[in-house]
Amino acid sequence: MSIKRLFLMFAAALLAASLAAPAVAQPKHPKAKAAKAKAKAKKEKLKEKHKKKKAKLAELKEKHKVKKAKHTELKEKEKAGTLTEDEKAELERMEKRHKKLKKRHKELKQKHSKLKKTWKKRRLIARRKALKKWPNIHKHPKAVAEMKKHARRMANLKRAKAVAKAEGRDKLAEKIDGIIEKEKARHQGWMAKNRRSK
Repeated sequence: MSIKRLFLMFAAALLAASLAAPAVAQPKHPKAKAAKAKAKAKKEKLKEKHKKKKAKLAELKEKHKVKKAKHTELKEKEKAGTLTEDEKAELERMEKRHKKLKKRHKELKQKHSKLKKTWKKRRLIARRKALKKWPNIHKHPKAVAEMKKHARRMANLKRAKAVAKAEGRDKLAEKIDGIIEKEKARHQGWMAKNRRSK
């Protein structure tokens, strides 16, 4: 037998063995097993959280459907002229609330559109400020990722605070202020810790 033929037979045998019984990647080290188990638990936790959010959203949609049906029913009764005093009061309360919500929504939309128009300028200013403080940050991908993470969190928190204030929920706005302070402290701690290590 020629060497070429032996080599081809050997390669074919290896290929057949790998196709017949694919190797299952089992972590050999205890830390790797623990990390894999932790990742799996985290994934399950996220799935459960998502399921709860989905259920809550479905519940809210159902409540909205019921309220909408009630409103249309009351409107029809009003057209027919068969509304009782309680129903008149309820219809008036519903319409008052709807107008108030529409007004708030319009105000928030205007504020958001103003922010949307100036986002490029604000981004440029923030970027220059960050580069002034950390001139070589582009050389450290983890630091860049942290800056992006911090910016995204702060944007979300500021938006939530604006919505809470527009709805007149002062306690919630105060809680959000506390969360903003925690996020700033976390970010500053991360940057200080990693500045020392480099």
